[in-house]
Amino acid sequence: MSKWLIILISFFSTIQSDAQEPRLMLPIGHSGFISSVQFSPDDSRVVTASDDNTAKIWDAQNGRLLVELKGHVKKINTAKFSPDGTKLVTASTDSTVILWEVESGKILQEMEGHADDVVWAEFSPDGSKIVSASLDNTLKLWSVESGEPVMTFRKNN
Repeated sequence: MSKWLIILISFFSTIQSDAQEPRLMLPIGHSGFISSVQFSPDDSRVVTASDDNTAKIWDAQNGRLLVELKGHVKKINTAKFSPDGTKLVTASTDSTVILWEVESGKILQEMEGHADDVVWAEFSPDGSKIVSASLDNTLKLWSVESGEPVMTFRKNN
């Protein structure tokens, strides 16, 4: 019994000594659930996607918000950096895929063609294409340069 008491006292004293003073938390993050998070290829930034219809790019060293990406009209399911870190792709329940410039947050391409929620999008290893997956049972391969679909893969029934 005394062995367990010593362990408990040791445990609680460790918790108390690691406690921090309360800090003021400002409401600068997402206002909804975060659905996706990823580091940039050089680990200097982090992108988050949310059901508040935005994606945000953060400085990975100090947590400062760098860019807020607004363009989707519904929840963003995923956000991914391009292999070189200069572009970003987002996939949304508004059935669109958007290609963004990371530095400015400018929309480069808005890709329409899915008939239902887009649940995932990601760059090809060379960054020249994007693949997206939708609840419409299709995968679409998009050209980054033109924003046009190159190929559509359909689920076989």
